[in-house]
Amino acid sequence: MLNLFSEIQEALTEAQALKEARLLLISSLNKGVIPRWEYFEKELPGPLGQEILIKVKKKFEELIFWPHLKTTLNEAGNEYFLHGPQNS
Repeated sequence: MLNLFSEIQEALTEAQALKEARLLLISSLNKGVIPRWEYFEKELPGPLGQEILIKVKKKFEELIFWPHLKTTLNEAGNEYFLHGPQNS
């Protein structure tokens, strides 16, 4: 009987999923945290289809794994300011 009052979650479209993932990533980065995919995936709103999840993961990896970021982080710095892909 209580099931009549529960919310029905509809699957997100690709555009909605990417938007929500972007907002979640921005929230993490604003807190100074670069999330790992395993943790980030658990925070995504759902349900997501497998095809959309793969696209969200691909976009996540594009944004997180900048080639120059690894080089910059391997330097002996304590604080980094990232202004864009060309300036850090």
